[in-house]
Amino acid sequence: MAAYVGSLSRRVFRSYANLNLYQTRQLSTKPQAESTAKDINITDSCAKHLAKINEGKQHLRVSVEGGGCSGFQCLFNLDSEQNIQEDDRIFERDGVKVIVDEVSLEYIKGATVDYHEELIRSAFRVINIPMSENGCSCGVSFSLKL
Repeated sequence: MAAYVGSLSRRVFRSYANLNLYQTRQLSTKPQAESTAKDINITDSCAKHLAKINEGKQHLRVSVEGGGCSGFQCLFNLDSEQNIQEDDRIFERDGVKVIVDEVSLEYIKGATVDYHEELIRSAFRVINIPMSENGCSCGVSFSLKL
């Protein structure tokens, strides 16, 4: 039952996000293919670690899903060049690429993708999300300003 509810909440989130993106496109006069350096920032530690683990063959895909303690969470996957979709935005630094789909970008625009190392864990993370109001104590999920 819990798996069904989780699956349902992701579908509802995606449907809502797509509707929200559709409304944004209707109001926007700026071309959608245009992306700026301000959309996503990539730290040195993120670029260095990504280059070290994949030797430029794969790219880091960041996506936002409903879930986590605070409502939304960022997911990270390594993805190949062949899986880049039409609605993906590509951000590059020092020869490595971070890929974010348009729907997810609406939630994390202006944020920073970082690689953080601690004694108990090391992970990619999205920090300084302008649309984020609160986050959980472990730093994995966030809620949006309304």
